[in-house]
Amino acid sequence: MQNFNGTLSNATVSSNTITSPTTTATSKGSGIRLQALGSASTAANVTKATISSNVISNFPSGAGILAQGGNANAGGPTGTFGVAGNVSNIITISSNQIKGQSSANLMGTSSVIASVVGQWAGELRHFGQRHGREPTDQHGWHRDPVRRQTAIRPLPSR
Repeated sequence: MQNFNGTLSNATVSSNTITSPTTTATSKGSGIRLQALGSASTAANVTKATISSNVISNFPSGAGILAQGGNANAGGPTGTFGVAGNVSNIITISSNQIKGQSSANLMGTSSVIASVVGQWAGELRHFGQRHGREPTDQHGWHRDPVRRQTAIRPLPSR
């Protein structure tokens, strides 16, 4: 899903099996893409989204899940990617199984890329994925810096 102007109010991608070819020549892009990127005159918004319980395999040229929001144009309007401080209107990425074909043929980049660019407001949560090389703590949160981002308050240490 790509949004460059307007609002996606409730996007859900759940319980799918998504598999790409295993060569970079025939596999382009990521398994699941959620992007809301504005411009100099537009704001792209995602009020709420859930990406969960998907099985994503291969993707030697991309990520398993790519979720990006914001507006890189400093003069453009601020978009939202989730609603900061709202417990139900958030971007949630959870309980997905993501893997490359083998240890010799990995995914092209990270299993999950979740980021915001430039101007934005909102809340993004990424937890409980099952994939190699990115261990979670006892609460299911990833130890990487994307585990949670919010425009309202700093993160507590986990």
